[in-house]
Amino acid sequence: MILNANRMRRPLRQWPFLLAPVVLIGVSAWLVIPAANSQKAPQVGVPQSESIGPVSAQSVSSTSRQSQVPPEVYKSTVMIASVERGTILIQKRGLGVLVPAGNRRLKAAIQFAATQAKDIRVGQPASIDTRQGIISGKVINVSSNDSGGEIDVDVSLEGDLPDGAIPGLNVDGVIETDRLNDVLYVTRPANGQAGGVSSLFKLEEGGATATRVPVKFGKSSVTVVEVLEGLNLGDKVIISDMSGYKGVNAIRLK
Repeated sequence: MILNANRMRRPLRQWPFLLAPVVLIGVSAWLVIPAANSQKAPQVGVPQSESIGPVSAQSVSSTSRQSQVPPEVYKSTVMIASVERGTILIQKRGLGVLVPAGNRRLKAAIQFAATQAKDIRVGQPASIDTRQGIISGKVINVSSNDSGGEIDVDVSLEGDLPDGAIPGLNVDGVIETDRLNDVLYVTRPANGQAGGVSSLFKLEEGGATATRVPVKFGKSSVTVVEVLEGLNLGDKVIISDMSGYKGVNAIRLK
């Protein structure tokens, strides 16, 4: 049998055409599969909540309600005072010592802040606490010299002196500078200044909650301050230091 050499070579010439579909399929897979994977991959730097989808209205509403709940405060940790009406004595308090006054008598040399001393006048009634007893007296001299922001005031001592009242004894002095009749007043709050405007937490009916209200103050005494605006007779307010609740408009009391 004689073989034709030309017929043996013909299949070898057709092999590129047979491999072309295989190569085309491989290239297509190489291009398409990475592109599909890149679409599924999360974007770098995008928060997980954004890649998942928008936050539901229910979750937003729940968060808002939580942020609006007033904080709780225990009544045992704060001081509460009622607004009253009546007469208040405007008094100034200072510290000093007993000094000789001549004729074997003593007087009290009291120092007051210059801002307080501007209301002190000769003849005003005073009381001196020696810690052994209280002695009544009157202002007999107000120094015109401002020594380091303080003014010296001399107070006479009337009546018998208690035991232990000797020169050099440290004493407290209170001078009555004014008397206000038929006014609203409240125990001086931690942040209440005479002639200023502040805010206090006023208890609502039932006492379970308290709301911040602006209050205008008038003249002040040692322990009380006149209320000009913002509160009514019988209102109850928190007079403790509430600076830790700055920006809070309402609290719950337990």
